[in-house]
Amino acid sequence: MLDQHFELSTWERSTRETYDGYATKHIRPLLGTVQVGALNARTFDSFHAELRRCRDHCGRTRHVDHRTPHPHDCDERCRNHKCRPLGAATIRQIHFILSGALKRAVRWGWISSTPIVFAETPLAPKAKPRPPSPEEAARIVTEAWADPEWGTLVWLAIVTGVRRSELCGPWAVTVAVPTSHRTAQGAPLKSPRTRRSARCRPSGW
Repeated sequence: MLDQHFELSTWERSTRETYDGYATKHIRPLLGTVQVGALNARTFDSFHAELRRCRDHCGRTRHVDHRTPHPHDCDERCRNHKCRPLGAATIRQIHFILSGALKRAVRWGWISSTPIVFAETPLAPKAKPRPPSPEEAARIVTEAWADPEWGTLVWLAIVTGVRRSELCGPWAVTVAVPTSHRTAQGAPLKSPRTRRSARCRPSGW
C-alpha cells in the first residue's frame, strides 16, 4: 500500500526524498509487516509512542552507537546508545503520510474506513520565534552595510521576511521602496502581529 501511495503521489522532489527517508527508517521497519486490514488505532498509538521513545528503535537493548558501520577501531566517537525521541514535527509528518496512504486505500476499496482517524494525532510543536526587536534589527542592518553586498543581503532578509531557502534562491524582483527605508540607519520596523508570525517588515508595506 505504502509503495503504491508513494508512486502515485505528486510531491516535490525534496519532499519525496524526505518522505522516502521517513518510510525507510521508521514506517517500514515498524509497520511494514502489518496487513492493511489489521491496522487499528492501537497500532498507530503504539507506533507514535515508539517514535517518541527512540528515533533509532533500539528495542530497549544496551549497545554501542559506532561512528561508522565499517570495520574500525573504536574511539571516543563510539558511545553507549542513548535513546532520543523523534521531533514532534517529524512525527506529525509521518502521521500524515500514513493518513494519505490509508485514505487512498479506502478509495480503492481495500478497507472500508481509515483507522488512523481514531488514533491520537500528534500535537503540532509550538513556534518559539526569537526575532530581533526593531531597534536591534536597525543596528544589525547598519553594521552589515560595512560590506555593501552583505548589507544588501541582510537588508533584503529583514525588510521582506523571506525564509532562508527563499533568500538563497534565484531572484528577479523589482521593488519600489521609499528612500527613507534605504538608509544605513535601517528602515523603521514594527513588531509582528503575533509571536507565531515572527517576521520583520518595514512599516507601511
